[in-house]
Amino acid sequence: MKQIEIDDVKAIVHLTLPIPEGGGVIVLQGANGCGKSTALDAIATAAGAKDRGLTARDGAKFGKVSAPGVTLRVAKSTTRAGELELQSIEGKHSIDKLVDPGFVDPEASDRARIRTLIQFAGVDPDIGIFSGIEGYDHAKDHVVESGDVLKIAANLKDEIEKLARSAENSVADATAKASMLYEQSQGINSTIERDGDKLRQAVEHKIRLLAETERLQRERQEQRAQWIEAKSQLMAMLTASQSLEKVTLAEEQSRKDVEKTQEELRDAQQNLARYQERHKQAEKQLEAIKTSHAAMGKLRESVNAGEPEPIPDSQIDELKQSVELARAAEQAGEIQRKKHIERDGANKWQRVANNDTNVGKYFRAGAAKIDGILSEQINKLGVDLAVMDGRLYYDTSRGPTLYDDLSAGERWRIALDIVIEIAGSDSLLSIPQECWEALDPANQMAIAKHCQSRGVALFTAEATDGELRYKMFATE
Repeated sequence: MKQIEIDDVKAIVHLTLPIPEGGGVIVLQGANGCGKSTALDAIATAAGAKDRGLTARDGAKFGKVSAPGVTLRVAKSTTRAGELELQSIEGKHSIDKLVDPGFVDPEASDRARIRTLIQFAGVDPDIGIFSGIEGYDHAKDHVVESGDVLKIAANLKDEIEKLARSAENSVADATAKASMLYEQSQGINSTIERDGDKLRQAVEHKIRLLAETERLQRERQEQRAQWIEAKSQLMAMLTASQSLEKVTLAEEQSRKDVEKTQEELRDAQQNLARYQERHKQAEKQLEAIKTSHAAMGKLRESVNAGEPEPIPDSQIDELKQSVELARAAEQAGEIQRKKHIERDGANKWQRVANNDTNVGKYFRAGAAKIDGILSEQINKLGVDLAVMDGRLYYDTSRGPTLYDDLSAGERWRIALDIVIEIAGSDSLLSIPQECWEALDPANQMAIAKHCQSRGVALFTAEATDGELRYKMFATE
């Protein structure tokens, strides 16, 4: 059986410890000050940890620690010869940082634990592990290169969340604009014509119709006045013609009267003279009538055509009202057109808001997945740990619980399961006394069985009375 020997180191004169084949837990026992911690420090140093202040025992020139393949010479300083023939994570990973990173701030403690777990999982500090999440292609070029996966994750998450906030701010702005335009567009009536050209043409048509009717009314009024004047003139001409006929008949009768009686000659001659004078006047009137015969014909035609029908003012008023209605319709159409434009604008901004809402959700989903990816990497260590909003959670019977809120024993149990798993077969580990003593018997048994299943030799200690000694932790 392979073994570890410690000679003349601090309080230890000589100690031989077996390395059980197939793994297991070796528990150092003894009173306080007997050398338990010294032995664990010697084992850790032989396995590759930094020198933990080993010194030679008082009176001895030097001390010595031997393990398979390696020898330590302990004097004023510790020198190393050879290479350990067993596997070890000492010097590579610190299990203590998983239990108590040494920060007062629990969030800082969780960041340190997550960083340690990522290192345990062997994750390279490459931003590419986050490729495929929403927003990755938009944000990756803004992430500062780092050798720390946790810093890369935090920077990438910040950049994606910036994109989400930008989209969310745009949602608020677009929603406000849409709301304002929706308010302004209230009162839309789809039955109202809003074609500006059509409404304008309707107004112009009504105005032209009104103007034409007013012109026709004036023309009819002038025609009627002319008709009345023509009728008056024609009546005068007819009266003059009738008077001439009567005078002519009287003159003829007078001639007969002269022939009939000479006695009446004087009177007849006088009458004749008067009628002759009237005849002359009638002839003059007749001549005037003959002169204006053409005009009389025209007057007769005008009179015979009938009196022109006047256009009533009520018709003009109706046309004026139709013009006003057309103008009112044009104004109403303009109002409706503006309201439809406002409604279209509101719908456009609402679409922008809806799209930006989806964009914001898209980026938020991507940012949330960063913790998920970190959790997936950590879960490769075989433990139910999850990263949520930068904190470390463990799935207990109580539900997801902050790792920092677990008891020291619970944290040591999880940490030990992790290091045992990654150490691999034929490995050598050492853990402090307080770690082992923080575990209850059931967890001690579980850790011992885990070591045996993985072929890991785990050295630890517990306070008892008596001299320095060891025992193999029994699993049966």
